[in-house]
Amino acid sequence: MDATETKLDDRPLVFAVPSKGSLESDCLDYLRKRGIKVRRESSRIYQGRLSFEQATGEPGATVFFQRPAEIVQKLHTREIDVGITGFDLAEEFRLGSRSHAKMIAKLGFGKANLVLAVPSCWIDVNSLADLRRLAQGYYRKGDSLKVATKFVHLTREFFAREGFEGVSIQSSEGTTELAPQVGFADIIADLTSTGTTLRENHLKTIAGGTILESEACIYVSPANLLGEKTKLRALRTILELIESHNRASDVMEVRFRVSVKEEEAPRALLSKIEKMCRFIESPSWSNAVEESVIEVSALIDKGRVLKTRNVLAGLGGRSIRFFKVDERFDDESQLVKILDSTLHSRGL
Repeated sequence: MDATETKLDDRPLVFAVPSKGSLESDCLDYLRKRGIKVRRESSRIYQGRLSFEQATGEPGATVFFQRPAEIVQKLHTREIDVGITGFDLAEEFRLGSRSHAKMIAKLGFGKANLVLAVPSCWIDVNSLADLRRLAQGYYRKGDSLKVATKFVHLTREFFAREGFEGVSIQSSEGTTELAPQVGFADIIADLTSTGTTLRENHLKTIAGGTILESEACIYVSPANLLGEKTKLRALRTILELIESHNRASDVMEVRFRVSVKEEEAPRALLSKIEKMCRFIESPSWSNAVEESVIEVSALIDKGRVLKTRNVLAGLGGRSIRFFKVDERFDDESQLVKILDSTLHSRGL
């Protein structure tokens, strides 16, 4: 093999993130807060580099900035190894083809719902049941209720699951919200996060008309990771950092001092305190500078800060301080387990 060639298991991970718009900024901010940096020289350059703030010895990744829909397609064609994209786009693609991509985790940002929206002037149509009766009326007349959408497969599956008759799905490549006004369709199925665009275009959602709840997710192309030790090492680090930050987001660390009577073992005292404070994990302690005083550290639920302080003060605790927890690693990463299970199920 030529010295300039890269060994199979030394190739860097290829990671795709959304390009442009709020989804890009939300994605980069999400990764940054978890110690995962994405750098690129210019907004006009669609390639960058991923590195880790603390895990300096870990391999990084090559980053491509792509449209969310392109990320789904390139995961399927194995042009990228990992990508962050919308659940809605991935599900739409999955229904239209046998996608190779597998979801590892939902990330909690970029949330939006794929919903049915009808003209606001339809005062008698406020629920899915109302819409079903309307569609049945079309069907009896030999006609159909026309639905415009970019999400043809998801919308068709929804109406089939709900047992609708007399519905025709129209693929919309333009501004879907205008479809009822220009006569292209009667109603629409579209993605919305606040509902403002729908209202401004004289449309309203209906009860029971949510087709899909979407958010940003991390997907992998499993076959790309076969024998790729460097790629897997980088990916596992990414997943561990994501999970450790998420596990830390709901907790605070409390540190305090408490006096221990000579005849009272520290563990017995801490057991009593632990029951009253509901520590998330058993506390750790060490001897303080003062005689018969121990320093204690424990994790508590973020919503119990004030109550914990009051309980500790009542039990003789002093120098009570609370600290933000940035990372909280488990003995075994659940996201890494999901990844390993995905690879194992595919014989990888």
